[in-house]
Amino acid sequence: MLKTEMKEIGGLRFTTTQLPAMRGFKLFTKLVKVAGPILGALGELDPEASMASVAGPLAAGLQNLDPEEVVSLSLEILVNTSAVVTDQTGDRKIELTTRENIDKVFNGRLRTLLEVLAFAIRVNFSDFFASSGADPALPATATSVA
Repeated sequence: MLKTEMKEIGGLRFTTTQLPAMRGFKLFTKLVKVAGPILGALGELDPEASMASVAGPLAAGLQNLDPEEVVSLSLEILVNTSAVVTDQTGDRKIELTTRENIDKVFNGRLRTLLEVLAFAIRVNFSDFFASSGADPALPATATSVA
């Protein structure tokens, strides 16, 4: 069964469901190949940390990446992620499967986008982010929905 996690980030609620094993493995190999240096920075992105504390690792990881490759990888990472956005009509669920939907949710919220990418990566590859000897689990701030 695929694990689903929910987390509040930047005042919005996000839900991510793990990718099936082989699709996740394919994404993992792409991430390592294309964005290996940035994975550590994203995995350690703390919502409470200042942007200055992660700017160096992010800049180092992003400097050699093609911008279109970054967008394509972001779409693959967020394919099973949705946001609940509240507007004048109430709560609306937005699937983060297109550039347009990602723009709707994250315009003016680049840091939140990076935090949600890190969250989706943790959900899909939690065993890589667990401390040694611990069960592969997300940080205590995430809530399991499965």
